[in-house]
Parts: sequence; structure tokens; C-alpha cells
Amino acid sequence: MIPERIDPCKNCGEVNWRRRTNGNGNGYVCRTCSKKYDHHRYETHKGYFQIYARDNTTKIRNYYKNNKYKWKERNDNIKIRAMKIVMDANNMVGKIQCCIMGCGCDDLSLLQLNYKNGGHTALIRAGKLTGGVYLRLDIIAGRVDASLFEVMCRAHNSVDHLEKKAGHKLFDIKYVGSENEKLY
Repeated sequence: MIPERIDPCKNCGEVNWRRRTNGNGNGYVCRTCSKKYDHHRYETHKGYFQIYARDNTTKIRNYYKNNKYKWKERNDNIKIRAMKIVMDANNMVGKIQCCIMGCGCDDLSLLQLNYKNGGHTALIRAGKLTGGVYLRLDIIAGRVDASLFEVMCRAHNSVDHLEKKAGHKLFDIKYVGSENEKLY
């Protein structure tokens, strides 16, 4: 939830903040200061976290086992929203599917966001981009330019990576359909 006014971070004065409720009320803390606080809190209370995890192992396992579909549903919704934004940025219309012509893969479990220029892992290590769900959340929030990405199926994404390394076309892949579709 974004408030009407933008206050600077109470620690460093940066305007790229996120809202954090502390004991004194609401405070505005930027992402950098928030990460420092979270790391310091973990280091301070690490012993407690380890003891709690050791004593409540079955309780924690049962929680994640019973609620895994809730997290999967949330992550799928984030993935769909991010892919729609990427498709709009690349002027693709229609349903969410692989951007390679003639592929037609629309199975959500097979679709991925591909960084067009390659080298996404190097950018993550350099701290310029995030990965996974955090990348999708950054795309939704507008912190990352969505036109730098494209929606591809896993097979075409792997082939695209190999072709960029080799420098020429290696394979032709065609999506036939999922198990749920009747193939006659």
C-alpha cells in the first residue's frame, strides 16, 4: 500500500522507501536500510530461530505441507501478472504463450521470463537485477523495464541460450500439447 505523500527514509534520506511498522508507529525505511535491519535482527536472534526450528520441526513441516497450494497459487498469480506486463511491453496481444512464432506453448508451468540480452545471472550477482519471484514483483511494481524481457517456454529458453553461445541456429522445437489436451 503506497501512501499519498512520499517521505524520505528516516535513516539515510533516500526516497526509495518501503513502509515498516515499528514500536513507535509507522516509519519510512528505504530498501537498503531495511535489508541492514533484517540482517542485524537475524544475527541478533539467530540462536532463538535455530532453537525454535529444532524444537518445532514437525510443526513447521506440517504447516508448509498443508499450505503449499496457497503459496503456489500466490506465486502463479504473480507470474501471470508479470508475464502480462512483459507481453504488453513487447506489443504481444492475446493469451500468455511462448514468444517464438509457431510454438504456441501456453502451459504456465513451462513458461519463463527470459532476459533478451542474456547474462541475467551476471546482473543478479552484480546486484543490478533480482531473480525469481522478486524479479516478477519488481516488474509488477515498475522498478525493472519490462521490455528487456520476453516470455518463452523452457525448451526454447534453453535452445536460445545454447544458440547465443554457439553463434548459430542449432535446433527446431515444436510444441505438441500438454497431457490434458487430446492429440488426434
